[in-house]
Amino acid sequence: MKLKNLRPVLLIAALLISACAETGRSVHTNPTSGKAKVTLLYKGHVQPIEGKTFLPWSTHDGVRSLSTSVFLIESGGKILIGDPGEVRKGEWPKIMDKLADMGIGPEDVDYVWIDHHHPDHTMHLGAFPNAPVVDFWSIYKDEIWSDHPDNFEILPGVTVVRTPGHTEEDSSLLVDTDDGVMLITHMWWHNDLTPVVDPVGEDQASLDKYRKALLRKADLLFPTHGEIMKNPFKNNEWDGKPYKP
Repeated sequence: MKLKNLRPVLLIAALLISACAETGRSVHTNPTSGKAKVTLLYKGHVQPIEGKTFLPWSTHDGVRSLSTSVFLIESGGKILIGDPGEVRKGEWPKIMDKLADMGIGPEDVDYVWIDHHHPDHTMHLGAFPNAPVVDFWSIYKDEIWSDHPDNFEILPGVTVVRTPGHTEEDSSLLVDTDDGVMLITHMWWHNDLTPVVDPVGEDQASLDKYRKALLRKADLLFPTHGEIMKNPFKNNEWDGKPYKP
């Protein structure tokens, strides 16, 4: 083939290489502000099932329907997946498809965070092979168990804060976003700030203490069985009652 005939082929090859590069891993920080970006991948729920005992461990045959809100945080060129737990049947492949559409493969995830150790928050921990798991006091990768302090910045603008109450192992995230500080937490399950009294909590007094302390710092709230909302009590102390918009 003559050189002049090779030129269109080389041009097409170059364009294909460029296109492939563009569909790779995306930029993982807000390009204008440099602050963290939070994306809800799946909205969780907690619902009773008619005729079945709702509260776990109270009878031998109790059943309930629940799933966690799975989310993505992008900051500082890194990726964190939060609470990859139970989801409705058929939903996990859709979550992975959403990540793929964003140019994120399972191997691209840098960290997985869980707010506590109950299985509904941990069922899909193995989906991200390169990601250490972060909980309230440690980071776990392969055979290495590394401790971290309270108020630990896992990514730029993303801080792990210990919030025991539901369990002794609970933590929350404070995330610095373009819309203000977001509190991602299991201190409430739902967007109406319920349950007020945690029916399976281990330490209600501790739970109330951390609720009061952290609610003042947040512009946005994200209960980990719910979705992102504005904090209605940013400037006023929560009255300890369910929230009605």
